[in-house]
Amino acid sequence: MAAVAAAAARAATSFCAVRSETAALAVSESLDICDGVDSGGCAVDGSPLTARYLATSVTTVCFGRNRLPFSVRNRLALKGLRAYQDADRAAPLAPMPVVAERLGARLRDYGGTGAPVVFIPSLINPPNILDLSEERSLLRWLAGHGHHVLLVDWGLDVARRASLSIGEHVEEVLLPLVAALDEPPIFVGYCLGGTMAAAAAQLTASRGLATLAAPWFFSAYPDESRALLAHLWAAAQPALAALGVLPMEVLQSAFWSLDPSRTVGKFEAFADMAPGSSEARSFITLEDWANDGPPLPEAAARELFEAFQRKRELLALLEGCARSPGVRLFIGEESGFEPLKGYSLVSAPYGSEGHVLGAIGVIGPTRMAYHSVIPVVQATAKLLTDALRTPE
Repeated sequence: MAAVAAAAARAATSFCAVRSETAALAVSESLDICDGVDSGGCAVDGSPLTARYLATSVTTVCFGRNRLPFSVRNRLALKGLRAYQDADRAAPLAPMPVVAERLGARLRDYGGTGAPVVFIPSLINPPNILDLSEERSLLRWLAGHGHHVLLVDWGLDVARRASLSIGEHVEEVLLPLVAALDEPPIFVGYCLGGTMAAAAAQLTASRGLATLAAPWFFSAYPDESRALLAHLWAAAQPALAALGVLPMEVLQSAFWSLDPSRTVGKFEAFADMAPGSSEARSFITLEDWANDGPPLPEAAARELFEAFQRKRELLALLEGCARSPGVRLFIGEESGFEPLKGYSLVSAPYGSEGHVLGAIGVIGPTRMAYHSVIPVVQATAKLLTDALRTPE
């Protein structure tokens, strides 16, 4: 079998313009994998394969990894996974000084000069996505280029915040941390932190707002992904009730389920990387971040999974707003939509030539700055209506 594998690898090399370790390995692996292909009697136990299947294996190697038999791809991914698990890790960066603390969360100072810029990461995964290494750190770069950079580190003691919703994390944790600063900051939010940064900018004085990978756009999720997320959430209820937090493993399962082939593909790619190379070190650092993180506080987890799973009810509420003229304001339970009982909704309809086409709205904390939000919603609805007007 080894001689046949070597011959197959040579054939692949002569047929393809580029020879790679992955191609040779894939051909060798495919000698004892049938993967559901009609192989004319091939058995998974390593019996000889027909020339037809061998030729198919060589061809799929040459025309791209994505056309490899799936079980071959799995083996490559497992090779990459083992390499990732066994790889040496650099020592973690030392944490920056703490300038304020609240309910287990800390505000860390990265130094620099100028107006304070407060970075707010997601409650999911650690905050070091913004400070991965000495070579890859947005925070350190900005601190060295004329900005006073601070980072909200949500910390590991999430049990102290188990009863806080996402909005209450803003009001009872984030705002008290920022109050320790001598002047209004610029808020920069990443992922879920982007939504939280927008809320904070409405509730306190700020110099500006920027968001990275935000806001979350749940309506783009296909129905099957929504159904799977709902299933994972239902299955997690016993653990949630017992622990008061949602374990990180549940969140990882939800993320992986959205695109399983991507998980296979990234470890396939890592199998090809030279050990210790800059590319491999970057992969390890980022993957360690993605696989780490504290559990999510119960109230915040419930809000994330349940409020946006109930999309139809929210759409029905907005449709009701569209049928009513002018600006509508719902504070707390006034909306009749249970997941929004701790929030406010400001909405206004827009249309064309006397026909209402929809409504726009802003959902935020009940303490949002209504005096500024209401005119913005009203003006935006008017701009949409004017833009849709048929030219005369």
